[in-house]
Amino acid sequence: MHTPHPAEPILQITERTEAGARVVVLSGEADLDTVQPLRVVLQDAAAHADPLVLDLSEVSFADSTMINVLLLAHGELGVRLRLASPSEFVRRLFALTGLEGVLPVYAGVAQAVGADPVGP
Repeated sequence: MHTPHPAEPILQITERTEAGARVVVLSGEADLDTVQPLRVVLQDAAAHADPLVLDLSEVSFADSTMINVLLLAHGELGVRLRLASPSEFVRRLFALTGLEGVLPVYAGVAQAVGADPVGP
């Protein structure tokens, strides 16, 4: 009997513009094998002046690679990077690593989009 291999984990990225901010929705697993497309999005955002909101509500898994990518992006983008609606998994990860006080995290996308440009 042949057992099919599980589908490769994937990080889906969709984008839209909302009130002058670039909103990027991440869905799925953000780890060493899947995070490269997010790196590209963040590098592109560094070249523009618009705020970048990452909607993390649909992230089912993230590891230290994702944390590293977010910290590097925060260094590049500063207050223009805004993390919104972290999933329960991401909330626990940020709490365990102490990132909840380091990265700008907002309860929802609307709050992140409308945030004061000097930060939360």
